[in-house]
Amino acid sequence: MKNKKIFISFIILLFIFSTLTIGCSNKSNNLKSENQTLKAENAQLKDKVSQLEKSINTKPLFIDYVEINEKVRFIEKENNILALPQSGSIIMRPVASNTLATVYEKALVDQESWLFVQIPVYDTPTNNRGWIKESDTIAYTKDKIKLVQSDVEIKAGSEVYETFEFNNIKTTTPIKLTMIDRGRLEEKKDGYCRISQAGGKDIWVKEISVIYPEVK
Repeated sequence: MKNKKIFISFIILLFIFSTLTIGCSNKSNNLKSENQTLKAENAQLKDKVSQLEKSINTKPLFIDYVEINEKVRFIEKENNILALPQSGSIIMRPVASNTLATVYEKALVDQESWLFVQIPVYDTPTNNRGWIKESDTIAYTKDKIKLVQSDVEIKAGSEVYETFEFNNIKTTTPIKLTMIDRGRLEEKKDGYCRISQAGGKDIWVKEISVIYPEVK
C-alpha cells in the first residue's frame, strides 16, 4: 500500500514536471519567433532608411538667376510649389488647377528653368510662395482669361448669395457687396458662378459681376 502511494506521488510529480517543461519550451519557442519577427522588421526599416538616404540629392545646388520677362504665369493643372528649385524638394503648398501665379524670380538650375511665384490662398497667407518649373506653367493670354479660377474678383455693389447649393438661391436673401471681393471660381451654372472664399464660405453671384484678371 505504501509503495502504491509512492508510485502515485511519483506519477503526479512527473506530470507536473512534464507540464512545466512543455510550457517553458513553448514560451521559449514563442520568444524565438518574436525575436525573428523583430529582426526581420528591423532589417526592412534599415532597408527603407537606406533607400531614402540614396534618394536624397546631396549634390550642390547652383541657382543662376535670370531676368524675368513675364509678371504672371498660368498653371493649368494641379501642381505644387516647392521650397527649392529642385525636384523632390519640400512642398510648400499644393496649387489648384487654373491658377494665375505672380512671378517674382526666374532661375536656371541644371539648365532647367524655374520660377519663384506667389499663388492666391484663402486660408492663412503662409507658404504661398515657392518654386515651380516653368514648363509646368504657360503664358497667360486672352484665350485663357475665362479659364481662370484663382483668383477672380467680384464687383462692388453685386448681389451675392451665401449658400453652397445653387438651388438654394431662390430662398436665400442676397447681400450687396460694399467693396470689391475675391475668391476662387469653383463652378458655373445658368449664368451664375460659385465662388469659394476664406473661412470655408461659398457664395453665388451672377457671372457678369465677376472680374477676370486682365492680360497685361
